Amino acid sequence: MKFLLLFSSWHPLPCTTNTFQCLGFLEHQLCVPSSDQAANIVRYDNDANPDGSYKYAFETDNGIAAQAEGTPRDFGGNPPVVPVVSQGSFSWTAPGGEPVSITYVADENGYQPQGAAIPTPPPVPADILRALDYLAKNAQK
Repeated sequence: MKFLLLFSSWHPLPCTTNTFQCLGFLEHQLCVPSSDQAANIVRYDNDANPDGSYKYAFETDNGIAAQAEGTPRDFGGNPPVVPVVSQGSFSWTAPGGEPVSITYVADENGYQPQGAAIPTPPPVPADILRALDYLAKNAQK
């Protein structure tokens, strides 16, 4: 009878992504989902209608939530242009504990998100505004 005895130790290895926690064993890694990746869905609603309109919502037990609804909008044309216009929101808790919420509209003007977490450009300096005004006035001469 032959036996193979194997001795080794477990040691944590750095993960290549934020979504998994990995343990190393010999030359192999065992990656398991972190608690956020193993979240359970606590609410799920989904309604898709034959006319192309829809409405959905979901929430997970770790605070992630999303909801959206959309309806086709007829812009006419030949062939007719009938895109689905959507609006909705999604939210989660950032790693620092602060809640993050984004609302959006997606229509003929594109995707338009709004929320405190979306970066905004800094104000245009007064000197630049003055220069642009000067150029606009003098370009017509």
